[in-house]
Amino acid sequence: MMLLKMYVVVSVLILFCLSSCNNNNSVDKNVKEIKFDLVDKELRLTHFVDSIQYFKIAEPEGVFFSNEVDFILSRNYMLINDWGTQKLHLLTINGKYLCEIGQIGRAEFEYGSLSACALDEDEELVFVVDNSSQRLLQYDFSGSHIRSIPLNVVAPLFIRVLENKKLLLFTQPGPLDELLDYPNIYVISYDGQEFVKKHLIAPKKNNQYRAASLFPAEEGYGIHMDCNDTIFYFTTDKGYFPGYVKKHKQLRPVDNPGLNVDRRPYLDILHPVVESSNFIFFNAALDRRWKGLVYDKGSDECFNLSYRGDFLKGNYMENDYDFGYPFWPNGQIDKKTLYQLVDPKAFLTYAKQIREQNFQAAHRKEGMDRRKDEFELFTDLVDENDFRVLVIAHFKY
Repeated sequence: MMLLKMYVVVSVLILFCLSSCNNNNSVDKNVKEIKFDLVDKELRLTHFVDSIQYFKIAEPEGVFFSNEVDFILSRNYMLINDWGTQKLHLLTINGKYLCEIGQIGRAEFEYGSLSACALDEDEELVFVVDNSSQRLLQYDFSGSHIRSIPLNVVAPLFIRVLENKKLLLFTQPGPLDELLDYPNIYVISYDGQEFVKKHLIAPKKNNQYRAASLFPAEEGYGIHMDCNDTIFYFTTDKGYFPGYVKKHKQLRPVDNPGLNVDRRPYLDILHPVVESSNFIFFNAALDRRWKGLVYDKGSDECFNLSYRGDFLKGNYMENDYDFGYPFWPNGQIDKKTLYQLVDPKAFLTYAKQIREQNFQAAHRKEGMDRRKDEFELFTDLVDENDFRVLVIAHFKY
């Protein structure tokens, strides 16, 4: 009788475990593994891109940009968040300067710090997070202050515009005495009403939160944190869910603080992460050497992007579209529009050298001569004293 009872108990446990495994598989079946492969692969830009645009960004008279800046781009406008001067500038995407947004100060219409910024092109609104006063300030495209809203969140690092006049806030870890030593996301309306509050990572011992990326994805926004092996996504209808798990034998453990005490050559996935409809671009470092890793969603292939040009070496895509500057995305406007910011001196040096080189007939395609001529005409407009050259690539998929 005792043996029969034990048999029944064991059978029930086995069935329970099998059921649990099946349930886990059903839950995780949509989570893909990204197996980072360090095998080199060369890519040409025409495989991805429909068209490329070039714009120069110059300092207008009386305006100074420091080198400590963030760029926030939409379809037709850009914000330059200048950390060095604590000023915020609005320009058109082609580099035309419009105005300064707000100013540093303590008044209701002023910000004490430029912590994070976003713009809503359709509503012609600029949003500024001021962590020093825990406020969200709103301005119009003329730079005039509209209103300020108290924020009941801890030091947002990122702010993004969602549909239906809502904002996504990504916060950094908060004070330990509030038990918020891990990031959070919030969704609020333009008038400050809170809709979503989500703790991203449960606090645990040795979990070293250091940095994050928040990027436009096929749906909503992707969230990559270096204290987690999983890339998560957030949409207003689906909420917060896992999308990919990073895998590599040399991938740095999430509980390793990054000091390399054991001197192992860890693979570090850095920021920013950029995602188009069919590809994810990772900045990475292996043993302090930078690598550009590309994940192809369609083929489930991940490889180290390699460019072996005569004048530039590193992780770029060969620009066989117009023989312009090799491309690596620094950020994105949407899932099909990626951009690169280039120092004008490096841009002109490359353009000069490529002009002196014989045009490679082996790479000629229909329209190549015209596009190459247009690129050279643009380089004639660039001055080495300009601030940046903006390269916008419109992806096919």
